[in-house]
Amino acid sequence: MKILMIPDVEHWAIGKLSKSIIKHNGDLDIKMVYIHPRDAEEKESIDKIKAELDWADIVHFQYWNTAQKLIKAIPALKDKKTILTHHNQKNLLDEDWNKLGIKKHICHTKKAKGILEKADYKNVQIIQHGIDLKFFEFNQKLPSDKMFGYVGRIVPWKGLKEIACAAREIGFPLLIMGKMDKVDYWDSLSIYDKNNLYLDYMDCKDSERIEAYYTMSVYVGNSNDGREEGTLPLLEAMACGVPVVTTSSGEAADICEDGVNALVVPFGDAKALKAAMNKLIFDEALAEKLRQNAWSTVKNMTEKKMALEYRRLYKKIFYEKPLVTVIVPFTQDRVEQLYKIKEALEKQTYSAVEIYAIEDKEDGYNLARVRNQAAIEADGEILVFNDSRMLPAPDAVEKFIKHLSLPNGSLHKQKIWFFGDKGAGKKNFVENFSAILREHYIKMSGCNERITRYGGMSQELRERYEFAGFKFEYCEDVTAVTLCSTHKTRERRQDIIESKFQLFKMGV
Repeated sequence: MKILMIPDVEHWAIGKLSKSIIKHNGDLDIKMVYIHPRDAEEKESIDKIKAELDWADIVHFQYWNTAQKLIKAIPALKDKKTILTHHNQKNLLDEDWNKLGIKKHICHTKKAKGILEKADYKNVQIIQHGIDLKFFEFNQKLPSDKMFGYVGRIVPWKGLKEIACAAREIGFPLLIMGKMDKVDYWDSLSIYDKNNLYLDYMDCKDSERIEAYYTMSVYVGNSNDGREEGTLPLLEAMACGVPVVTTSSGEAADICEDGVNALVVPFGDAKALKAAMNKLIFDEALAEKLRQNAWSTVKNMTEKKMALEYRRLYKKIFYEKPLVTVIVPFTQDRVEQLYKIKEALEKQTYSAVEIYAIEDKEDGYNLARVRNQAAIEADGEILVFNDSRMLPAPDAVEKFIKHLSLPNGSLHKQKIWFFGDKGAGKKNFVENFSAILREHYIKMSGCNERITRYGGMSQELRERYEFAGFKFEYCEDVTAVTLCSTHKTRERRQDIIESKFQLFKMGV
């Protein structure tokens, strides 16, 4: 799976978000080509994309206007599996995206999703923004010197003029961290408001952003409605423990609740904006409440989570059918068998298969732990457990899928754990050659990691899952060959005795 990602500018917000997707998906084959929309119709830009077309399986556009221009210039893009991430709301419907062949739309807010779906786009998904919470750490104490803060481009629709005026009238400086975009708008600020601005962080390095947030007593966002899907500075301020005054623009509409984790003011209401700023900078108890709750709001909005959601999206689009993760736990004495199993899995008749071979490196019997670890990391909707003694038949995964599927091809949600025939025709459930929905396995807490000796895991699984309403179904048509046997050595027999006694104590 090869992914061509096309952001606009490397050091702007979209470029940074794109980099974070790659940063946390190091095993994926992703190339980035930066194309600003104003350059998208230039021959050099078109040639760059054409050069990657044969290589790429998926093309991920990170800006609507770039996508629009490139697809019109390169019709072959319509035949690719294409994703468009919408980073603003203003231009959601500026193009007929179906005619341009966009297969999947990503937005960041409920509002944008609603607009697209109302326009009859069916393939829309929300992926919230993510930030680096290791960098944007919570400031345990607000600064003693009071100061308002504004972060963003200098453009009319972000309402800087009203923020600057309110800050001056309240009597505290306004720190600005951002990019000069519209010089004429900047020039329209009164000289009195400009004299109240703190500009040390105006065009600061990324590494200095945390210092800027730690200098703020109150972060203020005043963007107009229907423009942006973010903003990232809102999330960064909340993560850093800066109390927030904001309009319900972009992501704020979904995550900010007035009086709970922010003060939310109406669009275009300068009086309400000033009143909220004045209240929050003087009311220390309210400020503390809001900033604590704000951190609780954004604690799950991490780069890693965002990157994982894109990872799963890429795989869903690439495979176009349910992905199966085959988990193969092994130890060093089973490496030879592992290679044979890997070769067999790579030749399966079902193509949407990923192999997760995980080594048990620690002393003792850790099969439950390594299986659970692999299941958590797995991207597949379906888990197939294939222990390092089992060589699956070429159609084993495909036949497991048929048992897990409805007649229309979609996965059923029945509580059933399927297990195959390993050559002996045994119809008692053993999970070492089996298939289950990942969702079910995770919600049932997987295998019991208290079972640390051989001889009790399958019995404990059967009883616990049956108690929760699961059934176990033997699949005679799903076959594997046993590569080696497990001899009941003296130590192994002692393990079985101890495991059975442990199960007895557990009431199993």
